Amino acid sequence: MSPSNRPIVICGAGPVGLLLGNLLGKAGLSVVILEQRLERPTTSMAIGITPPSLKILEQLDLTETFLTRGLAVQDSSVFERSRHVGDLSFASLNTDYPFILSLPQSETIEILETHLQHYDNVTLRRGVRLDEVRQHASHVELSVCDTTRNARETLCAERLIGCDGAHSQVRQQAGIGVRQRPYAQHFLMADFVDQSDFGQRACLYFTPQGSVESFPLPGDRRRWIVQLDGLPENQQDQPNLVEQLVKERCSQILSSESKQFQSHFNVQRMLARHYFHKRVVLCGDAAHAMSPVGGQGMNTGFADATLLSQTLVQILSKELSSDALLRHYERQRKRAYRVAALRAACNMWVGTWRGAFWSKLRHLLLHVLLRKPQALCLAEHFAMLTIPRKLSVPLPV
Repeated sequence: MSPSNRPIVICGAGPVGLLLGNLLGKAGLSVVILEQRLERPTTSMAIGITPPSLKILEQLDLTETFLTRGLAVQDSSVFERSRHVGDLSFASLNTDYPFILSLPQSETIEILETHLQHYDNVTLRRGVRLDEVRQHASHVELSVCDTTRNARETLCAERLIGCDGAHSQVRQQAGIGVRQRPYAQHFLMADFVDQSDFGQRACLYFTPQGSVESFPLPGDRRRWIVQLDGLPENQQDQPNLVEQLVKERCSQILSSESKQFQSHFNVQRMLARHYFHKRVVLCGDAAHAMSPVGGQGMNTGFADATLLSQTLVQILSKELSSDALLRHYERQRKRAYRVAALRAACNMWVGTWRGAFWSKLRHLLLHVLLRKPQALCLAEHFAMLTIPRKLSVPLPV
């Protein structure tokens, strides 16, 4: 329990907010998690959990649960059009988990939310909207609305943590600006019953017309992501566009009747100018956004939450200056973000090259990268094993 008995309030019950709530709960701190949505999401969204994130989940004794629910993807095949270019394997990685775990984000949220029941000192409140933040020298005052009762409340928090996504209300209320840049690429993704013969293998298709990515999901499902030819509003009257583009670009036939979920997404790069202001701290997508190509966003947020949990424990134990600790958190996590975001942007840039010339250039590049020893470096790259990862705080002296 914090010395003042005021809780740490986390705004946002996505994967990062729930992970942070669990880590703080295990450390014995009083935590309230606020989430505006009444129900957990049911769609899959992010699906890839990297080896470093699985190590983080060991702290909560949750790794085995995730491994049981998820699907270990150890191999991937790369194609230029329908011609096989090479394979990439994670099997030789120097880690306890030499694979990418495929698990829908909705199930990640379910596991982390259920695990909160282990901690009497953590409360999750759904249907609560944050309206206003007022910072004081000793605490943060929050005006919220419980939408289930249409009742307004005032909460007092020791610290307010924004885990409420790229359009963070916490960040806006704290007056923290951002640097952001939209990318031109647009994508359409859909989950289908898996009727391919790919098994647990991921498959990446690159063509002069655009890319197609295919990832296995638990429960005999498969995700397909297609790069769009133009703006999505010009294609809204084509409900079977994913099926059409997959057939045209990689000669795979998808059954529209087996489609379970479809969503459009575009891509932007965003970084908060500061990760904290007084008693408000940002974490995960509230602090940064990057291209989802390569699946690094949620995993970067997990590492944010790990370092922030240790930072908050030391702040409340009064062992070191809170500003010094938060500057350390910001410095370390911004450094990690910049590396991850640059890699994600490069992955997307190369993968979305169009036209005959660029396709030939990409083919030559892939031919080199997928040969030893470069292939091992590439596998480490996608597994996020080489991202700067200092996940401990300075010791008091």
